[in-house]
Amino acid sequence: MRPKSLLLGIVGLCVGLALTACNNSSSSGGVPTVAPRAGAVLNTATPTVELTAVANATDYRILVTRPTAQAPNPVDITVQSTTVTLPALPDGQYTLTWQALDANANVIANGVPTPFRVLEWPDRFPALTVNVNDQNQTEKGYRLLDFVGSPQSFVQLMALVNLRGEVVWYHEGPEQLGLYMAPTVMPDGSGILVIQLGRMDSDPNRVGAKLVRLDWSGQVVWQTAIDDQVVPHHEVDILPDGRIALLLFDWMEFDGELAEGDVIQILDPDTGAVEWEWNIFDHYTPLTWPTPEEAQLGFSAHGSDWSHSNGFDWDPTRSMFWLSVRHFDALLGISYPSGEVTTILGNRGIGGEGLFSHQHAPEVQPDGTILLWDNGNTLTPQVSAAKQFRVDEANATTELVWSWSEGSFDPAVGDADRLANGNTLVCHGIQSRVIEVNQAGDKVWEIEAMLAGQQVWIYRADHVPANLVPTWLRSSD
Repeated sequence: MRPKSLLLGIVGLCVGLALTACNNSSSSGGVPTVAPRAGAVLNTATPTVELTAVANATDYRILVTRPTAQAPNPVDITVQSTTVTLPALPDGQYTLTWQALDANANVIANGVPTPFRVLEWPDRFPALTVNVNDQNQTEKGYRLLDFVGSPQSFVQLMALVNLRGEVVWYHEGPEQLGLYMAPTVMPDGSGILVIQLGRMDSDPNRVGAKLVRLDWSGQVVWQTAIDDQVVPHHEVDILPDGRIALLLFDWMEFDGELAEGDVIQILDPDTGAVEWEWNIFDHYTPLTWPTPEEAQLGFSAHGSDWSHSNGFDWDPTRSMFWLSVRHFDALLGISYPSGEVTTILGNRGIGGEGLFSHQHAPEVQPDGTILLWDNGNTLTPQVSAAKQFRVDEANATTELVWSWSEGSFDPAVGDADRLANGNTLVCHGIQSRVIEVNQAGDKVWEIEAMLAGQQVWIYRADHVPANLVPTWLRSSD
């Protein structure tokens, strides 16, 4: 039997009469560490319990229980040492309690119950390597990675990692309908809302999709029916008022060919009723805005890859959505609720052609500037970069207020998010790297994913504050 990776609520399962602080070996100074695989427990070979010594205690009873009362206790041992190695445990959730006993076996102290989780990180998943250059400058919390595979590897996986690169939660998609896109943590921390895409059972040549809400145990709270005519893709978000906004495909025939376009919908979170809708075909067509890619089959496999919108963000100051239309090399500023395209940023608009190219994931900042990941496909040279623009609609001007690049090129996917400490989390998706950089452009944290020597594409990477992660999942970060 292959040993399991044990991912505990606290490093090394350090416990005491009151939960004691414990020292852990976080990476620093650029020294790489590898996330837990089979047989590793938070960079430790075996799960170890460190108890606080109690005066007059001769023995310590350690009890590990499962949440269900019917399940037998997997561990019930009495030892004399305050340092104890636990036996291997199967995947699941557990609680550890302990008691200090005197020479007459009387209980003289009780330890605080400590929840922890046992979670396997199988060999079919990517190995994660972390490099921490300055742990004092990193934004504390967790990172949610959305793996979408690559031409060399098929991965359908979401993983939540701590700053040491240790996986504290993951969810693997089913074989047929497993590609996850744009997972977002619920505002109350109760779970994940995500788009799930895949081939239809009825016709493997057709793509279907659904919205799925998961709790942290991996259970489906609710989901929409899989549909190959109503296909969400690339983006789902929860608006400040609690409503759900998402991106969907639509198709229209031009010159005897189906073109794949995009729709933004706002849904009632309780009923799923469509409360607002915007359709790109009401404003542009392949005849009025042709793109080189429209001769190719689109992602939905229903029509040509004409517009290929890949993200949006709500702008509360301007009361509009900024829609990233990849093949337009532009952001469309869509006024709400009128649906009028009042601003274009990039090609055919403010800043013009070459401002950015085949961009992803616009993010509106509190000061109204816009941060995005510029893939740079049609630029010369082809260089990908995180860019932040100030837009002056009245004077039709833009100002590049911040940018960061390694000088490398990612032809697809990727993301750039501003963190609370002012740093930026950059997802070099094709290169399978997520990098936190400070305002000066210095790397302070980096994680890389490799599977059998090959890079594994990461669609997006999001920072998740610790208060949105259940206590039983949290490590010491």
